[in-house]
Amino acid sequence: MMPLVFAETGKPQIIRKIGGSPEVKKHLEDLGFTVGGEASVVSTLGENLIVKVKERSKRKE
Repeated sequence: MMPLVFAETGKPQIIRKIGGSPEVKKHLEDLGFTVGGEASVVSTLGENLIVKVKERSKRKE
């Protein structure tokens, strides 16, 4: 695992863990960050990121 700040721009990453306080976790979830979901860094400026988030696809059996 690595923080998104170290991810290669444009390369999809699977979200394995979301850290922070319960309020921060809830805010990130509201933005679409979910464990198992996909995120790609669009651009960086220092440690500031623009991230594209795709929610995890759910399969019904």
